Amino acid sequence: MAYSDYQESGPSSSPAAGYSEYPTDGTGGPPGEEPEEHFVGDGGYLNPKVQLVRRIKSVILVVEVLVMVVLVYMSYDSTMAKYQSLSSKPIIPLEPILFMVLFMGVMMAVTGIMFRLLELRFTENPSQRVLLANSAFRSALTSMIVAIVFLVIIVYVPTMPVMKDALATKADETKGLGDFSYKYKAQDEFLVTWVKNVKITTNLPEDMVIAKKEVYGNFTVEYQQYLDNQHTQAYIDNYTRENKITLLQNTTQLSLEYPSPTPDTYGEYQAAVMVTSDESAKIHYELQREIQPGILSTLFWFLLVFAILDGAWMAVALGIKLKYKKGSIFT
Repeated sequence: MAYSDYQESGPSSSPAAGYSEYPTDGTGGPPGEEPEEHFVGDGGYLNPKVQLVRRIKSVILVVEVLVMVVLVYMSYDSTMAKYQSLSSKPIIPLEPILFMVLFMGVMMAVTGIMFRLLELRFTENPSQRVLLANSAFRSALTSMIVAIVFLVIIVYVPTMPVMKDALATKADETKGLGDFSYKYKAQDEFLVTWVKNVKITTNLPEDMVIAKKEVYGNFTVEYQQYLDNQHTQAYIDNYTRENKITLLQNTTQLSLEYPSPTPDTYGEYQAAVMVTSDESAKIHYELQREIQPGILSTLFWFLLVFAILDGAWMAVALGIKLKYKKGSIFT
């Protein structure tokens, strides 16, 4: 959300009067148009106090940008630390970065509003005050419309069937004796989407397993030894429990729900079917992905804050405009 700044010098005018009834733009432009950001005071320049306010605002905004960069880096580093023990790590975790950028965006918007109010306070010419109020009103209106549009998008679009279909993955295989797996990532490298549900179905009762890639290889060895009667059922049950492996035996369906996207669930998985029957098995894999709820929540609340802030600022700007409208040559 941006609140536009005004240039510190305006069009040429007579020293005695800052405005004429039909002012020009100072560059040969057509007369009679309302100037946007070119104000002149009684001496042909902006009020020195207003100029000082703008200089201070510029410095504070630069400081806020630097603070935002530091906070973004700290958020990135803190989030990545949670994945240090994993063999594969995200590239850029978007959620904490997005949170800090939007948080500082709100702070910068509030800063812009506060300094605009100071400009209005130190500006003595009613026409200048009306122009300032008009510009603030238009900027806030544009920003509020954008915020509302994105609010509607993030509330309704993720729940639309077309979006769910776009985030779903389906695969079919027909396989004989052996173990056959389908690889998938529980979360993408930017932590934007995650797999909420994995389902495996077969036309014949088979043994099914879902395990992380790094433990799946060892599991197949242990499981083959179990099939060869080298391990007991208790051993396999204990092995799968210790390695967080989901195993269902002699079944036609395995469905796994991920309760939430966490660092523990990050990584590449293998959803496998151990075909032990003499006939070929028809295998169907189905994955349902979703946008991470943390990202949607962050966007929703910050966009709501922006919309409310803009609406309040519009009301204030309109009130200031109406207050000084009678003494202004602009409407």
